[in-house]
Amino acid sequence: PYELARFPVYHFDLYRFAAASEWRDAGFEDYFGGPGVCLVEWPEQGGPQLPGPDLHLTLAFGDAPDDPLVRRLTLDACSAAGLRCVNALVLEAQVTHPDERTSS
Repeated sequence: PYELARFPVYHFDLYRFAAASEWRDAGFEDYFGGPGVCLVEWPEQGGPQLPGPDLHLTLAFGDAPDDPLVRRLTLDACSAAGLRCVNALVLEAQVTHPDERTSS
């Protein structure tokens, strides 16, 4: 895990899983529902046993014609916990960068 000041972050890349049950067989299930954040790449490889997300993150690049290295992060809340997280991030951005506009 990545140990942050407030909580641990766990990263799971399910790309190479051949069967949906592999994430449970690997012991990953123990991390979900506990303290911390679980980031899952290729969640469709986890099948229906994988808990639903609180947030869906999409990272895109090349949106700015004058700078192809610009990255855009889109956050979609999928639960009440996800919505609280998005709202907290927006509030934090407004407090730490009051002169910059935030977009949703």
